[in-house]
Amino acid sequence: MLRIHRTQLGTIGMAPVPLAPASPAPSAPAIGTIGSAQYAPFKAVALTRFENEMLRHIEEHFPVHWRVIGAESLRQLVRLGCERGKRYGLRTRRDAGLFVSMMLYLGSHFDSDMQLPWARMLLEETAAGGPATRVERALDATLMYLDKVWGPDNQLLVQAIGRFHRALSLLVPGARIGREDMRSLCLRAYPQRFSALGQASLDALIDHAARSSVQLGIGTPRGAAVLLALMAIAGHGIAEDPQHEWLRAALEQPAATSLDAKLDELHRSAVAHTRAWWSEH
Repeated sequence: MLRIHRTQLGTIGMAPVPLAPASPAPSAPAIGTIGSAQYAPFKAVALTRFENEMLRHIEEHFPVHWRVIGAESLRQLVRLGCERGKRYGLRTRRDAGLFVSMMLYLGSHFDSDMQLPWARMLLEETAAGGPATRVERALDATLMYLDKVWGPDNQLLVQAIGRFHRALSLLVPGARIGREDMRSLCLRAYPQRFSALGQASLDALIDHAARSSVQLGIGTPRGAAVLLALMAIAGHGIAEDPQHEWLRAALEQPAATSLDAKLDELHRSAVAHTRAWWSEH
């Protein structure tokens, strides 16, 4: 994975240009003016133009994401970013572009991730200034966070992925895995991320992984552990993240007829996806 640098972000709509023209007032339009019904196509065109601009930006400045994830999934990510950014008042191309850039590295649902409590706090901290100021502060915090948990040349992240892989490879079908085992898995595999997080947030992630494993049809202790490891690396919203459509594809493999076969396929796909990232470097 590449690292976020200011040089990657500086070309995203430097001027505070709105994503779409302002909506007309709800009152009946005068003759010759544009009402709400006629306005919708203009808004759609403006948003599509921004999506295309962001895709060009990602292709140039985030080439690994572009090659591994693909244009269509990245377009879905940009659309999701525009929608999620609205809740924080991010309505300019620059602000939305920075928000999308953070999604690329922290996960598409980073602002609701219990592993990243500071992200939502900074985005909602209205006392700190307007939306542009808040998203800049969140970006600064993201850069510092990645330095801490990824390390020089991503070494800490690579090591954590390797530890998770080895631990998951030792899990056998029917293994008993309790909450303390889940905590230990995270703390031993990725201490840079979890040692300072706090037990309450870690337990919330463990509970989320358990619930999500049931929803995905892999609701066993082993299934929850595999999903927990993936969330620890790629964010708590990995199952709904356009960047990780490989996850559901792995679980829907027709050859994976049993639950254990599904989990084996999921683990293999996770390893293959990780190798696809690192083979690009």
